[in-house]
Amino acid sequence: MTTWWKSWRVSLRLARREARRHKGRSAMVAALIGAPVVALAFVAVTYKTFGLTPDEQATRQMGRADAVVNWSSDVPIEQFGDANAVSQQPPSGPARPKNDQTLLSMLPSGSKVSFLDNSGMQLRMRTPSGIAGLQARYVDLGDPLSEGMVTLLSGRGPAKDGEVALSPQAADRLGVSVGGSVRTLDGDRTLSVVGLVEFPDDLREMILFHPAALTRNDERGGSWLIGIPGGVTTDLVKQLNQVGVWVDPRVELFGTPMEQGPGGGTEELALSTIVVGLIVFEVILLCAPAFAVGARRRRRELALVAANGGTPKQLRRIMLADGVVLGVVGAVPGLLLGVLLAALGRPFLEEYLGARGGAFRVFPSALAAGLVLAVVTGLLAALVPAVTTARQDVVTALSGRRGITRSRRRWIIVGLAMMAAGVAASGGATMLADSQLLLAGLVLAQLGFVVVTPALVGLLGRLGRALPLAPRIAMRDASRNRAAAAPAISAVMAVVTGSVMVGIYMNAETVRSEAYSRPMLPDGYATVRLMDLNPTGGTKSMDAATTARLDGRIREILSVRETAVVNGLSCAVADADKYCALDLVLPDREKCPFENAPTKAEDQARARADQRCHEDLMLGSAFGVVVDDGSHLPLVTGATADDLAQATAALRSGAVVVTDPRYVVDGKVQVAPIISDSKGDQRGTPVEVPAYVLRSGVHGFDLVIGTDSLAKLGLGTQPAYLVAATNRMPTSAEEEKLNSALLEFSQLAYATVQRTGHDRLDILLIVLALASALVTLAAAAIATGLAAADGRADLATLGAIGASPRVRRFMSLSQSGVIAGVGTILGLAVGIGGALALIAGVNRSQSLRVWPIPLDLPMVVPWVQLGIVVLVPVVAMVGAGLLTRSRLPIERR
Repeated sequence: MTTWWKSWRVSLRLARREARRHKGRSAMVAALIGAPVVALAFVAVTYKTFGLTPDEQATRQMGRADAVVNWSSDVPIEQFGDANAVSQQPPSGPARPKNDQTLLSMLPSGSKVSFLDNSGMQLRMRTPSGIAGLQARYVDLGDPLSEGMVTLLSGRGPAKDGEVALSPQAADRLGVSVGGSVRTLDGDRTLSVVGLVEFPDDLREMILFHPAALTRNDERGGSWLIGIPGGVTTDLVKQLNQVGVWVDPRVELFGTPMEQGPGGGTEELALSTIVVGLIVFEVILLCAPAFAVGARRRRRELALVAANGGTPKQLRRIMLADGVVLGVVGAVPGLLLGVLLAALGRPFLEEYLGARGGAFRVFPSALAAGLVLAVVTGLLAALVPAVTTARQDVVTALSGRRGITRSRRRWIIVGLAMMAAGVAASGGATMLADSQLLLAGLVLAQLGFVVVTPALVGLLGRLGRALPLAPRIAMRDASRNRAAAAPAISAVMAVVTGSVMVGIYMNAETVRSEAYSRPMLPDGYATVRLMDLNPTGGTKSMDAATTARLDGRIREILSVRETAVVNGLSCAVADADKYCALDLVLPDREKCPFENAPTKAEDQARARADQRCHEDLMLGSAFGVVVDDGSHLPLVTGATADDLAQATAALRSGAVVVTDPRYVVDGKVQVAPIISDSKGDQRGTPVEVPAYVLRSGVHGFDLVIGTDSLAKLGLGTQPAYLVAATNRMPTSAEEEKLNSALLEFSQLAYATVQRTGHDRLDILLIVLALASALVTLAAAAIATGLAAADGRADLATLGAIGASPRVRRFMSLSQSGVIAGVGTILGLAVGIGGALALIAGVNRSQSLRVWPIPLDLPMVVPWVQLGIVVLVPVVAMVGAGLLTRSRLPIERR
């Protein structure tokens, strides 16, 4: 043990000296190793800070109270055993008034109660520019039981009806400060603003009332904070359960169901495992060129160690000590920087998440894991150069010759075997939905490419004989210096692989999201629901005169080309207590044979193979059923002229138009009228009618039916939407102005502008591609710089025999082209293959765990992103040529 430690101590001292002698290279390697450590420390501290303790969670939910209770029923309930189970027993005695006094009578002597409503009901308020919807809560800040639920920022809490406190976000939205007043839209009340407050669990626009502002109902009940001398006991919970009171205690009691915090799903956990593993692997490959060049520069020094009796094990230890030292040098600042970034970024994360974190807490075990990760990363990055150095010929190294420049056949065989094993492991992982196995397969396949890269570089050296002087020398130099060129190419390959995999996966998610989405109208079109309140408080359709005035107001605010009133369903006889609808009946042949998720392996395989068991575009779009003779189809669909002509002809002949071909059998569909009232839904007998499937355009409806056909089903029609076809996409300010103007016509009117998210997602993919390209350029620049530094002696020789000064520039350009070009090509191949495996694995995992089975992620190539990646070698070559000095170095040989 003593000998082992002495040997390592000497190796570490040599590594420290080497790091100090070559500060630039050491700083670069330490920065690369420290980058994932920074991310790990940031995530660990943030996770620990935002992961609330049970006491912090309870304080936000119930302040300093011992429990929060909800009493809205007289039926006994049972919190122990089967959570949320309602007893079948009849109410125990007559109904009691649900108020403070009755609740106190059921609690031990000395107890306290405080009524509240913390549900966050929506309240519409008048703003300087229109209206705003605010979350309203009712808490008595003067009661000690509520301490901790709300943070008072300035002023005081509301003490009576007519007083409110606002969150800073709500104050900004309403344009008011402490001492001012606000007006409600519903009831048109004026309220005094007495303070600014903040709810730690919700940083949105909030308005706080005193509970006195609530209209109490002793029959409906509500929620209370309760303080119990000695705390809540199991017997007390059972006693309150018998009268219908649900108790959420501050301290969990045995058997009581507690609200669980958010947790990541299986898919997210699997993806995070793969992403983190690939990041660490890519960092290892990025660091490897620096260690390889360092090993080449120290060939003579290490050969002298071997000549003086140093064993191959000791030589390996000297090189591995470089990895340990640089790992520690990268880890310590990385950990400190990660913790600092977590502290500085906390306010921004709180605003983004919409909730305050808990006490600032570090995560010692995770930080220790970060230190270990950095050291292991350094060791793995130095492993190959260490093994190569330990096997070098001493005489060859001392004489300055290159030594073996050919790739051994066995290493080529090993590399190909590793690639085959990686592909097999990835394929098995997709079948088993195993993220660890998939990560192992992807890493193993990339390692196979890394092992084969030296042989590939040697092959390129032979192919370079027909090239001009500079690229021929660059090819030959890369072939002779495979120990430095191969890791550089592998580093570029790793970055391109990661960016291509992420880009393809994100593109697949985007395409699937678009498949799930069902736009109501063409992009930029606006729609307003034509609903208003009737005198009894129910809803009614907006009359024609109001609709005409609304049409004119929309044209004033938006750039409108055309407007139309789209009719919807109604009951044949107007009745505010009834709701009528029309349902398309799915044929039996289109139904999944399994109503619930199958449990047997063979049934699961059948379900995966049966497209009827997969999620698809579901019915229930914004328009639902449209009543029309085809006149408005061009406006609401934007379909082709031929498709519209056939659809219009079908409607005027008594047929219906549908958008989902699954419902059509032999040119007909079955529709069933539904009438809902206080007694429930009454489904009529399905009727078979001719149908036409609209194939083109936007499908914002389930069914289009003519007035005559609708009357035969015993249903009527009424104005439903006002649709405005715009000349351009309305701005957010125009949309908000329109919604403010709609208050002139109805309290229920609300405008919606059709905005699809694919443009934003496309931009995100392009930004990701550009960021990946920058990282790839950086990797190529670093690798080229290291290769150029390693070849200074060759350039000096060229200068001595009369080579032009421009040769250095063309040499650098050609070296960059070899490294970036070969690395990009390999990265594209591995990245596309890895994306195929990743997408297949996610699809398999979801098919096993989600029911109905989600749509598969498609393999859609993001051509724009790949185009940016392919341009990287060209940009790297141009940059290397422009940034390299023409003057050749003069060195003593």
